[in-house]
Amino acid sequence: MMRVFLLSAMVPTLALSQVPEDAMETQRCIWRCQAEHGAGNAAYNDCIAQFCDEGGTGPQASAPPEVPVAPPVKSPFSGPARPQTALTAGPGVLTGVWTFGAHPALGPAAYITTAAGTVGLGCGSGAATVGLRFSNSFAAAGPVTLITDPLLFAASYPRLQGDWSGADSDVCTGAVDELATGALLYVLPAQIDALSADVGGLRVTLSAAGRTADVGTAGDALAAFGGYVVPLTGAHQALGALLQSCPKALQDMQAGCGD
Repeated sequence: MMRVFLLSAMVPTLALSQVPEDAMETQRCIWRCQAEHGAGNAAYNDCIAQFCDEGGTGPQASAPPEVPVAPPVKSPFSGPARPQTALTAGPGVLTGVWTFGAHPALGPAAYITTAAGTVGLGCGSGAATVGLRFSNSFAAAGPVTLITDPLLFAASYPRLQGDWSGADSDVCTGAVDELATGALLYVLPAQIDALSADVGGLRVTLSAAGRTADVGTAGDALAAFGGYVVPLTGAHQALGALLQSCPKALQDMQAGCGD
């Protein structure tokens, strides 16, 4: 599991090693006043006057309170968000950004809404910790296969009655990590017949309407069967927020998923 690096306020570092220690201590004192009270207000100015100015009480006599530093936060994902590149417009190429919030059908969820439909993961119930859902508008009939790029996850789902299809699962088998760290999600009108391990990923045998194709990339699958390309922009942040709102789901990931 990776670590999340918290973005904090940066302070100038040029030539700090050349600053005399007494001046450096005064500067640290000013930073503490700023962290405690903000800058440009009366409390900030009083703090500097009382604790940091040479004519005041002085930092050695009584320093302003130390501001606690938040400990590093452990990410539930195996890697950082993948850099997103602009998609070239083409058949089935969709646009949108993943977000976390209350969806009218999915409840609290990480999801993306596109011109073709919505894909999302919501907090599960009972034995299931998450529920993956996608709009039935992605396919007119028959099963739908979701494949991530890089090809680290592939699963087929039968078409259900109503507006949505998908499945409930635990976090470790529900594609949460692959969606959070992947580049793209492909939604294909096809059925997986076989999966096998390949160097750096998977090979998938897909079939639809009497046609069969053995593919090693999601792009090959799209070329063989058509379908949609869904960006994963914002998925890392949205899914992280989802897990934080679902303690049982976060517990699954922090347990290491069997690692």
